[in-house]
Amino acid sequence: MEVVKFDIIFGSFMAFLKHHLKTEFAITFFKEFISYKDLNDDFLQHFKPYFMDFANKRFPEDAKLYHEAQAFANLTNIKKLYPAARRLKRKIIFHAGVTNSGKTHMALERLKQATYGVYCAPLRLLAHEIYVRLNQGGVKCTLMTGQESREIPMATHTSCTIEMLNLNQVMEVVILDEIQMINDEQRGRVWTRALLGVCAAEVHLCGDASAIPIVQKLCEQVGETIEVCNYHRHNE
Repeated sequence: MEVVKFDIIFGSFMAFLKHHLKTEFAITFFKEFISYKDLNDDFLQHFKPYFMDFANKRFPEDAKLYHEAQAFANLTNIKKLYPAARRLKRKIIFHAGVTNSGKTHMALERLKQATYGVYCAPLRLLAHEIYVRLNQGGVKCTLMTGQESREIPMATHTSCTIEMLNLNQVMEVVILDEIQMINDEQRGRVWTRALLGVCAAEVHLCGDASAIPIVQKLCEQVGETIEVCNYHRHNE
């Protein structure tokens, strides 16, 4: 609920209690808890069922919106998230290796063969580098970053920063580069969103092998499996 709307509903609830409760407890309640901002967690949890019952009856539309938002924010069953992606039989391929091991090159070769495809980078400069490489290789590619957009007429591919990935667009091949960033406290949610929500027949993940366990766990929870391809530096 919006803060202003919550204030109105809570105020109405307090007035209702004050009118109907004449017990010593009610008197203590209003002396010690004048503002809902001062309520401690235990007290809130005790009164939440009564408050929600009141809100459901007196403010049904607002209560409905609250319950819908609460259900959407519940991540205990991630299989319900991103239904469009769940309807696809996605093939997840993890290209695992250190820098300069050839993992991203192999994924890019597959991207070039696709009718429609997207490359997602963690950095604007990397997205630009792939944008240039694809166009120079004869693959018409558009660039999309938070700072820059370069539309190429009749483009079939897009190179973008991962935040710019369009989850509503159905692609043949999508590359999520530097997938180990899924463990990052600041930006990990963006890679999680992309992994779970991208609509593509093939999703190619490129990055360090340390990310394999968390990727496997997420994929298992939505009924998907991953194929792992390991790469080593050419001079090793």
